[in-house]
Amino acid sequence: MRDIKACQKVFTASWSLCITPLDTCGLIDLHSERYQKLLASKDPIATTIIENYRIWETFQTKDPNKGNHRKQSTTLFDTVAVYLAATQAGKREFVTMEQLGIRVDEKGFTVIDPAAKKIEVATAWKDLDGFRDYLVERLTQSQT
Repeated sequence: MRDIKACQKVFTASWSLCITPLDTCGLIDLHSERYQKLLASKDPIATTIIENYRIWETFQTKDPNKGNHRKQSTTLFDTVAVYLAATQAGKREFVTMEQLGIRVDEKGFTVIDPAAKKIEVATAWKDLDGFRDYLVERLTQSQT
């Protein structure tokens, strides 16, 4: 983390916060049938995502024939944050949300602290496969 003090300030700000730690967002990827549905989709959003992913992976591997862009996605961390931002509290069917005291320590780690400001935290999956199906449906708009 580059600016621990700034992050500490954010976590004590007056506005409400909602986060998805790596415990939840770090588990999201698409593979097998779900990923093949994304690959086969003619939806402009899906095709753009796949094209950008292919370009990014080629840049990373320096070899267009190497890599997993035809088999599976990388970890899709941000999709959970977008889901949380797009759904209302109390209507998040896929994740367990808890109010926890969270602070940023001196090393930049977020830690549970009962004395810290309470924020909404996605702590566990209720239906991880359901979320993956939801994600594929949203990205392909069910057009194949």
